[in-house]
Parts: sequence; structure tokens; C-alpha cells
Amino acid sequence: MKMHLCEKAEELLLEPSLNKALQEMQSLQIKWREVGAVPREKRTEIWIRFKAAVDKVYENKRSYIDSQKEFFEKNFADKNALITKAEEIINDKFANHQQWQAGLKKLLELQTDWRKIGPAGKEHNDAVWSKFKATCDQFFKNKDEFYKQKKQEYAANLQAKTELCIQAESLKESDAWKNTAQELIRLQQEWKKIGPAGDKNEKIWHRFKEACDAFFTRKTAHFSVQDEAQAGNLELKNALIAEVEQVEVSADPNEALEQLKAFQRKFTEIGLVPMKQKDDIQQRFRAAIQVHFDALKAKPEYRQSFKRSDRPDRGDRPERGAPRGERSYRPANEGGGNEEQRNLNSKVTKLAGEVQLWENNLGFFANSKNASALREEYESKIQLAKEEINKLKSRLAELKNA
Repeated sequence: MKMHLCEKAEELLLEPSLNKALQEMQSLQIKWREVGAVPREKRTEIWIRFKAAVDKVYENKRSYIDSQKEFFEKNFADKNALITKAEEIINDKFANHQQWQAGLKKLLELQTDWRKIGPAGKEHNDAVWSKFKATCDQFFKNKDEFYKQKKQEYAANLQAKTELCIQAESLKESDAWKNTAQELIRLQQEWKKIGPAGDKNEKIWHRFKEACDAFFTRKTAHFSVQDEAQAGNLELKNALIAEVEQVEVSADPNEALEQLKAFQRKFTEIGLVPMKQKDDIQQRFRAAIQVHFDALKAKPEYRQSFKRSDRPDRGDRPERGAPRGERSYRPANEGGGNEEQRNLNSKVTKLAGEVQLWENNLGFFANSKNASALREEYESKIQLAKEEINKLKSRLAELKNA
């Protein structure tokens, strides 16, 4: 019978379930004590065999307990590490929705990692879980407080943006192009200073943009008509230059001066040309006129007529109210150098101010999907104005060095 118990005990060494092996081993030990004595010469041998099997099962139990202790300790350390990371998250200063969403994502990842970690032992399980849960709860409390405050800010921002929309809508039908454009640009700059309006931000933006686009579209259409007129003026001035180049002025100095002054007045009266061609057309006209003035200077009669107040520098001055930038030619070295410098400085100052204004407006429409035409208009204006400033500065340097 005890040999049979030894065999049963040894079979338990192969049992995968430690709890089952321990329970059955306890049952075998009870049965062992119930079996009577065996022959004296076999007593020690059979006892040693049975005890070896019993000791091995209980050794497996001790090994399991030791391994579980290490397992719990590792889990406890891992969970404390997650608590530290969660505390770092709630200590971060989240300033906007994107940052809060990023923080939320990190915290949810920590909660997923927590569920993957096993128990930390009975003595630590409840305490470590309570600490982790309290940390997560604090994050969500802070998050709710942030969005509550943001909701109030969004309402205030929506009100401010609505007021700007009303102002922009009142201007969209205006024909005071310059002043209205400046006022809309000011409103656009004010818009940039206002924060977001929450889920209504896109809707209120489209309302404001629609009002601005309505005015600037009308403005573009209006000035496109002027562009056509300027193109016609360019053709007229080209024809006038060709006429000046081919004309034979009168042999009489007085008549010649009147003839040249008439050309200059006609050139000014034609009006503006496209900015890209303005400098070229002026230089060509001046060069054509200069040829005739040089021919007059070579004649003795010129000086006599010049003394009678028929000097060419008076006759070629622009009439009052003539468009700026379309002034008639003044012969070189015929006086008025200081006046020309003042005019050039004034033009530089005015153009620099316009460039700054246009660049502000360009910055506002940079992200507008439907404003490519406006962007191109402003970019072209800025480029041409900067080129004009450089030319004016070069001319100023020439006058100073003359």
C-alpha cells in the first residue's frame, strides 16, 4: 500500500497545477499515516522514497511563492512608474485644445499599460490603484476646468468678431476705395488679435471674409477698368513720342519752345500709364524732347528768347492738379534741383507707406483659398513699388553727387 502511495506521490511531480498537486499530496500524507507498519528492513527505504516526493512538491510551492514575490515586486515598481508619468502629465501647463488632446492621449495610453500589468500583491494592490486613479481624476478635473474657462472666452471672442463682421458688412458697398481699404485692413488686423471662437470660429470667419472679399472684388473690378484706360494712355504716349522724334521744330526759337511745351502738356494730359511702363515711357519722352532742346541751346537765338521769360524749364512744368508721377520733363541743369530732390523724397516716403500697407493686407489674405487674384494684385503692386523706390533713390544719389 505504501509503495502505491509512493507511486501516486511521484506522479504528482508531473502535475501542472501546483494547487492540485498540493491538495492531493496532503491527501496522500493522511493515507500514509493511516497505513500500518511495514517490515523493519523496508521501513527506512520506503519512507525516504515517499518523503522525497513530498519534499519536491513543497519545494515547487516555495519556488512558486518566491517567483510570485518577484513578480509582484516588479508589477509594483512598474505601476509606480506609471503613476510618476501620470503626475508629470497633470503638472504640465496645457495652453490650448491641441495640447490637452495630446495630454489626454498620453494618459489613456498609461491606463492601457496599467491594465496590462499584473497584480502588485495584496499588501499593495489597493493603495497603488487608489493613487493612480486619483492622479487620473485630477487630470480630468483640470481638463474640465480649462474647457469651462475656454467656453467663456470663446463666447467673448465670438461677440467681438461679430461686431467686426457688422462693421465690415457696412463697408462692402463703399466706393471710397482708398479709405475703405485702409479701414478694412485695420479691421483685419483687429481680427487677428482676437482669439478663436470655438466651434463657431469657421462660420464667423467666413462671414467676415465674405464681407472683405465683396469690397476687394469690387475694387479690383473698378481698377481693372482703369487698367484698360492706362493701357490706352500708353498707346497714345507711344504715338506722341514717335511724333516728337520725327517732328521738325520751327526755326524760330519762340515758336519752337511753344511747340515743345505743347508736346509736354499733351504728354501730361494723356494721363497715367501702367506702372511697369511708366519709367520707360517717361525716359523715352524726355530723351526725345531733350534732342530738340539741345538743338535750341546750340542756337544764339535761344538765349535771347530765354531772357524774354520763354525759358523751357517754365513751360514744361506740370499744370496744377496733374497726376503725380506723370510730370513733364525739365531740362537738366536748368534750375529746380532742390525741388526735384524734395519731390523724389516725397515719392519715396509715399511709396514706402503704401508698400507697408499692401504687405499688411497681403498677410491677411495669405491663407484665403478664394483670394488668389487679390494676392497677385498686391504682390505685383509691392514688387513694382519697391523697384520704383530703388530707382528714385538712385536718382537722388545722382542729384546729390552732381
